[in-house]
Amino acid sequence: MKTAIKLLALAFVMLIGTASFAQKPKPKQQTQHKHMNKDSAFAKVSKRLNLTAEQQTKLKVIMKQNHDEMKALKASIKNATKEEKRKAVVAQMQKNDERVKQVLNEQQKTEYDKMKAEHKAEMKKHREAHKDDRKRDGNRNKSTAPAQTKPEQHEGDHDEDILDDGIL
Repeated sequence: MKTAIKLLALAFVMLIGTASFAQKPKPKQQTQHKHMNKDSAFAKVSKRLNLTAEQQTKLKVIMKQNHDEMKALKASIKNATKEEKRKAVVAQMQKNDERVKQVLNEQQKTEYDKMKAEHKAEMKKHREAHKDDRKRDGNRNKSTAPAQTKPEQHEGDHDEDILDDGIL
């Protein structure tokens, strides 16, 4: 009887131990821009552009102004078509880009343009990866009931796509 109790206790301990060491599924990997806070992103850009303290102060004001203008713009174009929204946001981004470039010297402008090109390439790569994920998910959902399928999304369906050039 004692042996049976010991075996039962050992089996229970092993069961609990195994369950506690079971690997939990990893959450979907977030992109770097979701984790990076604005201050660390600004510090990284400042370092790469070798900004002076005066330039940093001016750019922070420009960033705040752009944020406020973009927020107001998005509220004002809520009922616009997708193309009208895209044009409005692109125009605001170009306006902001010109403000930023007024603060930079020629060498910094060159590096800034290089950073924007790198960022655009990263965003394109990111969209392509998610496009592949959506295709896989779409194929998986085709075998399920129609109520569970997701509508197919196209590359242009993301508002973030038009923000590819934004560094600051």
